[in-house]
Amino acid sequence: MSSIKQDALVFGAGVVFEKFIQSGDAKPYDIVAVLDNNKSGDFLGFDVKKPSEDFLRDTEFDLVILTLWDKPEVIEAVSSQLISMGVDAAKIKVYSYDRHVMCGLSEHKNMLEDIQADKILYAYYDLNRSSETYDVTSFLATADCYREQQGLTHLHMVIVARDNQWQAQAYCLDEEERLWRAENIVKQACALIPACKGMTYCTSRDQAQMYLDNTSQVFPPDYRLDNPPPITVHKDFYYWLDQGFDPRRFHSTPKASHYIQQWVDHQLPDGKKQFVTVTLRESTLQPKRNSVIAEWDGFFQWLSQQHPQLSVVIIRDTERVFKKAPFTASNVFYMPTASFHMDLRMALYEMAYVNMGCSNGPKQLCHLSKTASYITTKMIVEDYQGSSSERFIDRNITIGEDFRFADDNQMIDWNPDSKDCLIKSFLRFEAVRPLLSTPVLSA
Repeated sequence: MSSIKQDALVFGAGVVFEKFIQSGDAKPYDIVAVLDNNKSGDFLGFDVKKPSEDFLRDTEFDLVILTLWDKPEVIEAVSSQLISMGVDAAKIKVYSYDRHVMCGLSEHKNMLEDIQADKILYAYYDLNRSSETYDVTSFLATADCYREQQGLTHLHMVIVARDNQWQAQAYCLDEEERLWRAENIVKQACALIPACKGMTYCTSRDQAQMYLDNTSQVFPPDYRLDNPPPITVHKDFYYWLDQGFDPRRFHSTPKASHYIQQWVDHQLPDGKKQFVTVTLRESTLQPKRNSVIAEWDGFFQWLSQQHPQLSVVIIRDTERVFKKAPFTASNVFYMPTASFHMDLRMALYEMAYVNMGCSNGPKQLCHLSKTASYITTKMIVEDYQGSSSERFIDRNITIGEDFRFADDNQMIDWNPDSKDCLIKSFLRFEAVRPLLSTPVLSA
């Protein structure tokens, strides 16, 4: 893409425009004005105007971007209005907020028509072989890469309940915990893949078979109810990357971003709206992988001296979220809702200066996002097979390096989560993405 920005008029001052700005999708454009039929005045720092023939005639622009709800009747009404005011239809582009793409009017119409046709990939997440954990994020990302390769327009997730033949490794979770996670992790994750337009939960395998009999495009391609195939993770990520498909697929919804912005505006102190998130691991399962609270507290104390304008927002492990607050640093705030609601968690990650934390399931949302900045630490704990050096090597991950699909603001720190290592990794990140203001103390 050319480094020369295009001058854009934007039509629509609402939640979709917020998402357009917050997601980074607006970066290729210089916004010369924001137009809206029903609003005027300041919105997100832009002076919103009512459209008029005189204004459109006297203003130079390369294109008009519609940031509106993705409904045919809305797009048709506004585009017709602009064309009647003298705007060339070829200059009108539609920002499809749930797909994070820009398209022309005819292309947008065809895309919506395709969704009504049989251009759907049905992705079967079979709980006989897969766990009720954040492993679902890896499955969704690889399924969506396959969807794009096959030229299909959107994804439909089919979750197949377990029976007595299940083989998934779910860390000996009891049935009540597994069912809770299926509702609040597996199902919620579907909303964060923009192309995922539907989800079905099959409570029996007979129901799943009837569903399978009536679907043509299936993932995994060799899926069978009697022998569900295993899904590899990072090998598939790198495979798709080498095929030209970026596996980073996760985005929050516009409404979640709106609510998180409200929380930041009203819950973080004035002068401390810029924030770091820290995702804590405090689990009773594989406890040696947990965050070392005293080391993180020391890091927060250092951070409060170096960057007093920076808040720390803690997302606690769900099983510990209502326990006594573990930190003493004055710059620490808690966001318990994000521990339970994945869309709000994703929006918080996208809005943060950087997202820190030990390697754990929720951090996969950062790893599979083009927008979220992150530092993930404590990758290796040899006591457990899933976090051992051997396991990373087996998954084609080079120890000591960032993921191959990561940007420069997406970092892996292979060291333990000691205060000194956390400071070093933060300084490494800061060198790449400087804060808005200068630290008060030298590093």
